[in-house]
Amino acid sequence: MNKLHYRTPNMSLSLPDGETDTRSNGGNRLFRFRSVNRECLSAQGMLRPRKATVLIYIGRDRAISRNAFLLGLSLILLNIADALLTHAGISLLGVEFEGNFALRELMVRLDSAALALFFTKSIAVGFIVWLTIAAHTERWVRPLLGIASGVFIAFAIIPWSVILLSHAL
Repeated sequence: MNKLHYRTPNMSLSLPDGETDTRSNGGNRLFRFRSVNRECLSAQGMLRPRKATVLIYIGRDRAISRNAFLLGLSLILLNIADALLTHAGISLLGVEFEGNFALRELMVRLDSAALALFFTKSIAVGFIVWLTIAAHTERWVRPLLGIASGVFIAFAIIPWSVILLSHAL
């Protein structure tokens, strides 16, 4: 029997395949973790065991995989980093340095870069949460979250970092 091992900040435990661990806080169930083993077909057409998927149950009927949760969390953190870098860049250099035309127009129309960033990033985070929950049932969502993280790094984090560092020097 395989065992799933995971750590939390306060404890570490192992679960046999298919066994459920329920975390509680004051008697209310928050999350349930469950390992699920499945078999899949290899390239040679033979059944082989697949690594256990760790499911995080939120409430009674919602579940997401740990990997989808981590991808969604990383994309949310990249959005926050982008908002902070964008605000720093706009504060130092002006609104005309924003590369996203729609965001630049919203900043001009609202006359507040911070409000425009908060509005757009709030919508983005809500969409990411929705995609993360949908990743459990839709196979295409998890790769999309990974690709979006790469796009954020390449086209938002790195350019603003280079601009701000070159301006500081």
